[in-house]
Formats: sequence, C-alpha cells, structure tokens
Amino acid sequence: MFGSAPAENVLSPDRIALLSDPKTPVKMVFKWTTPFDASTEQVCTKIAEAFGLSVPDIQTVSPKRASVLISPMKKFKPAFSPPAFSLLVMDRMKGTTLSSLTKENFLKFNLEAWQRMMRHFGKASMLDLFIGNFDRFVRFDRCVDGSFVLVDNPSANGGNAIISLTPQRGKNIAGISMIDTNSILHPSRESSSDTDAFVGLDGLFEDGCCTPPPKKTPSPLKPQGNKAEDLHQFFQTMVLSVVNREKILLDHIFKSILKSVKEGCESWTQEESDLVLKQLEDSEEALQVGLLEGLEQLKKREFLETAQKIAEEEEDIAKDLLDYLQLNSKFLLSL
Repeated sequence: MFGSAPAENVLSPDRIALLSDPKTPVKMVFKWTTPFDASTEQVCTKIAEAFGLSVPDIQTVSPKRASVLISPMKKFKPAFSPPAFSLLVMDRMKGTTLSSLTKENFLKFNLEAWQRMMRHFGKASMLDLFIGNFDRFVRFDRCVDGSFVLVDNPSANGGNAIISLTPQRGKNIAGISMIDTNSILHPSRESSSDTDAFVGLDGLFEDGCCTPPPKKTPSPLKPQGNKAEDLHQFFQTMVLSVVNREKILLDHIFKSILKSVKEGCESWTQEESDLVLKQLEDSEEALQVGLLEGLEQLKKREFLETAQKIAEEEEDIAKDLLDYLQLNSKFLLSL
C-alpha cells in the first residue's frame, strides 16, 4: 500500500457486470470533468504509480459510453450527458483521508507511526512538484508577473491522501494512497451545464460517490510569460533547496500539514492536542528524509523516461505539461 501495485481495471468486464446489478454496492468514485482535465489526471496518476506511490486505477468514459456501461444510470441519461464533459471512474481507496482522521485515530499514533507517515508525505511532495500538482501538501500559486510562489499560511488538502488503518496501536498505519493527482498545467475549464441536474445521482450507488461537473468561474487576470518555463523555474528552486538542505520547502510542507491537523484538534482537550502536535513536531526530520528519498527517485533515468513516455502517449495532454516534464527531466539529469 505504500508503493505501487497492479490494480484491477476499474472497467473490466467483471466490474461492468457488477454495475449492471442495481442491488450490488458499487465501490467506485464517479467524477465529472472536462476531457483535458480527465487526460491530465490519468497521465499524472500513471506517473505517480511509476514513481512508486499507491494510486487508484482511473478510466475516462465519455457520457455516451457511460450511459451504455452503467445501466442503473440510464434513466438519468438526459441529466448526466453534457457533451462537454467526460466521466472519470476510479476505484474507491480503502481507508480514511488525512483530513477525516478522528481524535481516536490520532491518539493511537506513536512517534514511529508519525515518522512513517511524514516520510511518505515528503516523497509524495517531490512527485507533486515534478508534475505541477498544487493540491496536496505543496501549496503554490502563480503571480501576475508569471512567477510561481509558495502560498503564505498554507493548509494541506488532506482529502487527497488516504490513510488505511489497522487496530494495532503504534503500528496502525497499514498504507497510504494518493488520489486526485493532477497538474496546474492544463487548459482552462470549459463552461458547464447546470449542476442541479446531477443532484441524486449519488443515491444510485451505495458506497459510491459522484461529483457534479465543475461550475463555470470567472477568469482571473491572465499572468504574463510561458507557464511551463515559469513553473520549471519554481521547480528548480524547490529542488535545489532540498539538495542544499535549506528549509524553504521543508518548512512550507510541515506548516501545511500542521495547520491541517490543528484544524481537527479544535474540540480536543489541551492535553490531547499537545500530545498529538508534539509527536508531529518530533517527526519533522522524517519529512526531510522523505523529500530526499523522493528527489533520488525523481533523478532515476528509468523513471524519467517512463514519465515522458506516459505523457507522450496521451493524445489530449496539454503541451505545457509535456514541455514542463521535459524541462524538469533535463534539469534532474544534470544534477
């Protein structure tokens, strides 16, 4: 669970047969997204798997094909077939998100468990930087002048890290998986239809979930410069901070995770909160170890060649993402 493992195709014939039976619980996630977003997430997820992370199997289904494959949805066909959107189907990962861990979960962790988790988060953060994912532990944004910067006062999106637990105290982290692995380097979202049409679709699936298509949002002031090159400069800066054992990236990720955990401690007693936060602070060195391990994995020629091949085989991938991966690979091989 801490590394990649062959996953059953989420749309294999056996799984499709299960979808045909409305009485069978469907342990999948259904997510509406634009074709470019779907392609980008598939590419980034495959690269994460090649990197060694545990990720769900993901398949993109056109609305027309979805209506044929997923028979319980047929009666909703007029509501769930907007021509501009694809349906992203993925396995629901076992476990709970970092942001959903309860007080009882946290209090069962000992320092070894925290160190194990933080080490994995550090490794995953290096992969996120490589693909341009700003929606997990490394939180960055683009300025009007085109440059990318770490955001102030970051809070990790713990919903994109799945922790599977066991009852054993101290060693109760069975595995860690990463979901919603995407990149900032994709075309702007297309306009969507009324999301109210999708209310109730979730109810068709006991144990499954379906998100509506993204809402149309006003476009912000467009930054200047080449997006791939600007993000690559940011990537170089972050990588060199890890190489030189500077604490720029380390402090940012730690603060991001710390804030996310603190938000869940608001209703705890002071003693409970102090205990958990002390163990988290004592595990900061493990986060640094994870960053260094992630960097070493990124530098492997075999991984870089595999990542490039995965990206080049996807027809709908954004040119910016292809360029960014190429620039990053060239830089990493020069270290």
